[in-house]
Amino acid sequence: MTPNYVVPRLKIGQLQLPVLMLGSLPFLGISYRSFEYDDVYRKRFSKEENIVEIISKAVECGIDVLGIMPDIGNPLFDNLLSAIRKVENTYGLEIGLGVCIPLPIEIDGYVDTFRRWLTYYYSEKRLVDEKRLLEQYLNDPILQWRKGWRRDFANALKYRKPYTEEDLKKISINLQRVEDILKIFDGYKLVFVEPGSETDFLAISKRLDVLNILIDFLKSRFKVPVILGSHHAGITIPTLEKYQLNFDGFMTPINMLGVMMFPSKELALRAIKKATKPIIAIKVLAGGRLEPLKAVRFALKYVKFLMVGVASTKELNILIKALFDALGNT
Repeated sequence: MTPNYVVPRLKIGQLQLPVLMLGSLPFLGISYRSFEYDDVYRKRFSKEENIVEIISKAVECGIDVLGIMPDIGNPLFDNLLSAIRKVENTYGLEIGLGVCIPLPIEIDGYVDTFRRWLTYYYSEKRLVDEKRLLEQYLNDPILQWRKGWRRDFANALKYRKPYTEEDLKKISINLQRVEDILKIFDGYKLVFVEPGSETDFLAISKRLDVLNILIDFLKSRFKVPVILGSHHAGITIPTLEKYQLNFDGFMTPINMLGVMMFPSKELALRAIKKATKPIIAIKVLAGGRLEPLKAVRFALKYVKFLMVGVASTKELNILIKALFDALGNT
């Protein structure tokens, strides 16, 4: 790659962000392709210098924002934070972090994962063909990355129930836990916070009061923009667009395969196209299943910002070239 590729920047609110941002899941040993790939990534990024090499190349191309999740207890997470600091010291700059936080929401003490997904399913089957929806839930390749997902979700459908309206009235959020999570990044530059996919649960449950409390807390306590994450864009985006909540944008999957785009690719894309707030596309390559140029061109039909993880400088070079080729033809 020539040194002439410098990723352009655009605004989200008052933020100037590169239109291509770097995801961090490969650095944490997550491939969304196979457990064998996960092992490869864990071995590769147990060496901090391999993370430093990729982030350094990204910085040289104007990509100075990294999406990151607080994977507490994972030694690769500690490697990643250390690598970020080394790159900052080398280049004399601060790398902006877009921190994805799992939301500590509770119903009588905790939220059961499968009852939560059943709540999504029962809400969405009224909107699309149920047979097709069930096939997507059982066969989505990223959901399949969770060990035993297909078997466990099928069993949940047979033997368990979604949360009821009475259950959903009990939803609360532990703001102290939110603060504790974000304190992990003290000393680093937060450019935005992304409440994770539990946002979908609050939207589908019509508990926008809880979401509003969270947004106000993040903005007042941490003074950062809030980008809401969603894997159920077809429902969540239209729901949240109706209300005057003080958030700054969305982050959601956009890819040709419809991977993690619920309740269907068609409804998700329709909602994305109609959205008035900026959107950052994730899972653009569908976990490495798509050719970069076609994937990037597809996503840029709908949004201006992409966040993509790579596992080598070669993959980064290919991705940046694909971005510039796509921008030159869109």
